[in-house]
Amino acid sequence: MFKLVRNENMKLYSKISTWVMLSILLIGVLMAIVVTKVVSNPTDWKQDLQKQIAMQQVDLESARNTLPAEALIDMEREIQLNQYRLDHNSMPMTATVWGISLQMSLYFIQLVTLFTAIVAGSIVAEEFSTGTVKMLLIRPFIRMKIIVSKYISTLMFAVLLMILLFSTSFVLGGILFGFEGAAAPFLYVDQNGVVQEGNIVGYALKTYGLQSIQLVMIVTISFMISTIFRSSSLAIGLSIFILFTGSSIAMLLSELDQNWGKYFLFSNTDLTQYLTNTPLFEGTSLPFSITILAIYYALLLSLSCLIFQKRDVEA
Repeated sequence: MFKLVRNENMKLYSKISTWVMLSILLIGVLMAIVVTKVVSNPTDWKQDLQKQIAMQQVDLESARNTLPAEALIDMEREIQLNQYRLDHNSMPMTATVWGISLQMSLYFIQLVTLFTAIVAGSIVAEEFSTGTVKMLLIRPFIRMKIIVSKYISTLMFAVLLMILLFSTSFVLGGILFGFEGAAAPFLYVDQNGVVQEGNIVGYALKTYGLQSIQLVMIVTISFMISTIFRSSSLAIGLSIFILFTGSSIAMLLSELDQNWGKYFLFSNTDLTQYLTNTPLFEGTSLPFSITILAIYYALLLSLSCLIFQKRDVEA
């Protein structure tokens, strides 16, 4: 198995497209952090925060008769958090190194997912379209080991991109914004409407961890599609289509109050909804979503292995 995984990684990193994707991610993070530094002014954060609170209060009053109660509560909590920051001399998280790292995760997690979906969507289909799969199958390896090695290599690429995103964001954010804000607390409003201070390191790691779960599910879907189609371009195209439409369908089902939508895969892939206590559907929880994801995950992997086992190489 180790030899197969190593072989898949050698093929993956010998492609120019792989290094292009890595370069785009690094350059994108660098540019985003530089732009954030240019447009922000952390030295006057108190004055900026006072102006923001005043604007938020005006928006809240003008929206009381138009927005639903839940939206109004969210606005009130944001004002409460900003006022707490002023009263306790707590710099906004967006001006700290951890805040920058979290911002970059929001900006670039879709890009990481897209790049990994491209790799997953082509890693099997490309073998069939070029005919190189025959060279794999004549070796003394069973098909199950071959497909598993490809899947492991894809996950390793996803992990590499996430590590690059996190480390680059943290290092560049610290260089440009300073590391002194690394100890700033993560603020949130609890169920009783009281502002609480949490550990920012734990929150950041939880955010990246939960986003990684969503990434793994997208990768698994793309990988299954790659085992179905011989055309790598078709497999990649379908993977990208699912990536950008899945969450939109989940949002639409939520807005239409279709409660059965809570069983839809993409209603559960974004587990960060439970960090902010804003689930898409009522009656869902973190254990519920994890259970749904586990069922889909097992089904997708089983289908991938089954399809690859039955594929006709000669066709």
